[in-house]
Amino acid sequence: MIHVYIETSIRGPNEKDGYGIAIIEKNGNAITTGGPIKSATENKALLVCLKNALRRINSQVSTIIIHTNSKYVEQGLSASGIYQWSEHDWKKSNGKELKYAPHWAAIYEHLIGKEVIVDKEKHSYSKWLQSTLERKEKELKNV
Repeated sequence: MIHVYIETSIRGPNEKDGYGIAIIEKNGNAITTGGPIKSATENKALLVCLKNALRRINSQVSTIIIHTNSKYVEQGLSASGIYQWSEHDWKKSNGKELKYAPHWAAIYEHLIGKEVIVDKEKHSYSKWLQSTLERKEKELKNV
């Protein structure tokens, strides 16, 4: 079982620059990945964080718990989200192309055959993620 914690400094539906971060934790050992994200909405930034974190996970893992406060990510990872979209060529039920389809498709590739649990509760990394993002935002503005 692996835990993935994702967060971004980008807020809202407008595209802007910011920072994204993910923590990947297995058996009490954690690694952090992240970096600047250019011209992204909050939803896109979270998908980029998740996609980048999942790329670092061994394919032999059977369960992934994704910690996020995003309803968008939670709904997207549900049975009526990513799994249906994958069966319908990354289109919504109305036939329109899914926004961020390439990101969802990449995430899906890493989740095939795995149990996925989404946890929206506060966790032990919540404060650390927020303080790190605040610091990174200040660094980006000073560059």
